[in-house]
Amino acid sequence: MHRKLWNRDFTILWQGQLISDFGNAAFSVALGFWVLAVTKSTLQMGAILACFAIPSVVLGPFAGVLADRFNKKWIIVLADFTRGLVFTLMGITVLYNVFPFVLIYPLAILVGSCGAFFNPAATSALPDIVPTSELSKAISARSFSGALTQLLGNSMGGFLFSLLTAPVMILINGIALLYAAITQLFMHIPIVIHPQEKKHILHDMLDGMKYTFKTRGIRTLIITGMFINFFASIGVTLLTPLFMHTEGFGVAMYGLVMGTMMIGSLLGMAMLTFVKFKPSSRYTVFMLTAAIMVVCMIPVGFIRNVLFMFPIALIAGFAIATVNVMMQTIIQIRVAPENRGKVFGILATVMGGLAPLAMASSGAIAEIATVRGTIIGAFILMAFTILPLFLDRSLKEFINADDTQAQLNPIQDTTPPDA
Repeated sequence: MHRKLWNRDFTILWQGQLISDFGNAAFSVALGFWVLAVTKSTLQMGAILACFAIPSVVLGPFAGVLADRFNKKWIIVLADFTRGLVFTLMGITVLYNVFPFVLIYPLAILVGSCGAFFNPAATSALPDIVPTSELSKAISARSFSGALTQLLGNSMGGFLFSLLTAPVMILINGIALLYAAITQLFMHIPIVIHPQEKKHILHDMLDGMKYTFKTRGIRTLIITGMFINFFASIGVTLLTPLFMHTEGFGVAMYGLVMGTMMIGSLLGMAMLTFVKFKPSSRYTVFMLTAAIMVVCMIPVGFIRNVLFMFPIALIAGFAIATVNVMMQTIIQIRVAPENRGKVFGILATVMGGLAPLAMASSGAIAEIATVRGTIIGAFILMAFTILPLFLDRSLKEFINADDTQAQLNPIQDTTPPDA
């Protein structure tokens, strides 16, 4: 185990993700507008976005098991390399106008599948390459860089889309991912030795689900997060047509508003880097920021002047970052090392479980209820989903667990071995 945060392996992983995150952020802005320009259909836009998200839901538990069983480094490298190759070839073919648009669906599923394997491997690798005492800072540093690249990517995405066009944006994303894959070849992530004989991979997946859901704190967080993400995905997906078809908004303003949200995220992560909350107050901070996160988004569908979008985006970004970093930190500390990959794989599956359905159905709902009406309804329902958390005492105990005791006694797998 390394004794400092900015050691060689963490630095390599961090900088590789920094570059690839920028490419992904810029591509994400371009994707929605490009698909709308080609298809003229919010329904197809939602279906394509769903194809990017579905693999994380389907493959999450399986990917988490592999992250615990195999060398996380090679999962990370192969996932980035495959995505980089796909986007590079796609960018070139779109640039020369020879890309069959129908291929966007299988390619989206392939890229999403790589992300499904990458995310639990990269997330669960952090405790293996940084000391436990620096884990919260590592997560904040990783989240900070992700928010910074999203800030730059989203802010510049609209302008770059207008200046460089979609093919060049796709190509930039591909090159960024290939760079990340090559540099990550030089890092070392220790392989966790399982304390018991390995089971069949399907059995291991089932044990991972039992392990995750037996703890009420984790169970409450991920199930509530699933419904929050569902309604949020509907609202956020429809921001693209909202900005595209509202006078005074447009692609450039969309990028600036998303960039403002990332500034808020940076401020939230900076706060968590320099301010350490006492365990006894952690639940209060968590719930307060979660409430702010969902409530401040309700007015979005009513706004006709784009300038009012900026303060809402700033506050929402701050709250989202605070909630995400706090949740990741406590789960990283409480979960035993040999089970982190499984937990984060299942976390991705359950919390994103309804997101593809939300993306696919958002366009259809908007054609009936209008874009603004659907956004308003989605964010109101999202606000209601958080109310039960204020009454859950077990969640409060889970979040407020003393860090020292949690590190010494992580939640162990109590599933009995095979007879």
